[in-house]
Amino acid sequence: MNQGDSIDIRIQTGNAAFEPNTDIEVSRILREMAKGLEDRGELPNPRDYNGNIVGRVEVTEAELETATCGACGLQYHPVDADTVCSECGADGCPNCLYQDMFGGVRCEDCRTADEDEEEEEECAE
Repeated sequence: MNQGDSIDIRIQTGNAAFEPNTDIEVSRILREMAKGLEDRGELPNPRDYNGNIVGRVEVTEAELETATCGACGLQYHPVDADTVCSECGADGCPNCLYQDMFGGVRCEDCRTADEDEEEEEECAE
């Protein structure tokens, strides 16, 4: 599975394994499925405590958009809003953009310009 994929888990609760507490058996099934994903890297079909398959799992892979970084030419997937400089609006890949301490994202040109201004201020003092 990858970021952006859709996961549909369907569990049918109509057999005796879900009596008398359906929520407890559903919780147990989900924990077992999570363990399978963590341990083996696969999301198994839901099984009741008797081992019967009581549902299905469907993973739909996302079709990720591809963009080209304006700074380095690298092809990347812009999966979130952190691929645009918050100062000048330039597009860039995660390798060319920098997270500042206030949560903004800045390109190399804007970051370097700020560093130059800080150095000039220190020299003036």
